[in-house]
Amino acid sequence: MTELEAGLATIDQWFLTADDGFDLWVREGGAGDPVVAVHGGFGIEHSELVEPLTVLTETHRVHWYDQRGSIRSPGSSSEQLESITFDAHVTDLIMLAEEVGPTILVAHSIGTLIAMAALRRRPDLFREMVLVGAIPATGFSQSLKGQAWLAQRERQAEALISRLGLDSADLGPREAQLKWRILFASGNAAADDAWRTIRWPGRTWYRTEVADLSDRGVPESFDFTPELSGHARPVTVIIGDTDYIDFGAEAWQDIAAITPNVTLRIIDQCGHNPWYDRPEAFRDELLTAVGLDS
Repeated sequence: MTELEAGLATIDQWFLTADDGFDLWVREGGAGDPVVAVHGGFGIEHSELVEPLTVLTETHRVHWYDQRGSIRSPGSSSEQLESITFDAHVTDLIMLAEEVGPTILVAHSIGTLIAMAALRRRPDLFREMVLVGAIPATGFSQSLKGQAWLAQRERQAEALISRLGLDSADLGPREAQLKWRILFASGNAAADDAWRTIRWPGRTWYRTEVADLSDRGVPESFDFTPELSGHARPVTVIIGDTDYIDFGAEAWQDIAAITPNVTLRIIDQCGHNPWYDRPEAFRDELLTAVGLDS
């Protein structure tokens, strides 16, 4: 190894500059073939995926990044803020994949829509794809079962918040964060006590204006099944059985039935973020998806 190579090996955080000058913050760890992690939730950031995907650093070089406009990739001007669109997120993902080489792609939630749109444009850049809590490839339409489940979970959360005395308008910062965590867990996890183990600070690392800007250009209707079917490598969808995005994985079961390239893995007793409910089961499914024994 040359001195330059040894120096570069110490770099684990850097900025990737887009053609329009927007700096994207990238974090990497591990050694081996590249993995790119695409976080969900327009306007949030990558750290929720660090712990769930760290297991991959034993065999791969994992690249996490904050999407355009997120906390560590905030942009430096109002003009750059206005550049935030769905298509820009897709272009940024393609640019990162070009930088690190053909990659395994692991995406979560709305990040799966970015991933499928990037696959449509540059299938050569992506090897295995792992879509977690995935937006259905044929379009998003929440089922009545999913709506009913969310409403029930919200009522349970509000009851807990009242019982803990967190329903006051005058909360301290720690109490306000706990209230946020309970509400977040109610929609994204299945277990009643999942809020106790969530450490991601979400509420404080979220930019609502970026979420609104990112919605621009999101297609009103879409069908990515041709891209998934035609992809040369496997596509794995990992989803909890009570994921509000596709409750009971009903849409993805229909998609998998007509898309042989898609392997659907449903984890029982899990919500939208399955690593909160059953971290070991999620770990096993993730390792299997990338071709590793669990």
